Amino acid sequence: MIPQKTRIALQARVRFAGGIARRHFFVAHLWLTRRATHRAHVKTETYGPQSYGLKFRLADPSDIDSDLRALMAEAYRVGCQEHLTR
Repeated sequence: MIPQKTRIALQARVRFAGGIARRHFFVAHLWLTRRATHRAHVKTETYGPQSYGLKFRLADPSDIDSDLRALMAEAYRVGCQEHLTR
């Protein structure tokens, strides 16, 4: 974890996730190598041919369901750069 002035970043070999705490919700960002959807998903940014930044608005603990946990695990593998060793 890399705490910064206004946000938190998570890093394995590279940064793969981060977030910003707001008064009534948490804005989470994940780096994935594919597009994905989730009920808390609000935006996708394309960084390259297989590089996507996904933004989530988490307002309730129930927003972190098994689908989002799977996306978080996938982002961690991207942070470990496992997608480059295939």
